[in-house]
Amino acid sequence: LIEGLVAGVMARNKEAVKLATVLTESVMSYLHIPVGSKLTKK
Repeated sequence: LIEGLVAGVMARNKEAVKLATVLTESVMSYLHIPVGSKLTKK
């Protein structure tokens, strides 16, 4: 039961991080802010 809950939270966090990354990249592209070496353009 606990493993299932942890897996669910991990999956949700992964989706949230992915969404946040996409939003950040979109805003930076819109504002023409040069992105650091950590973020790669797609």
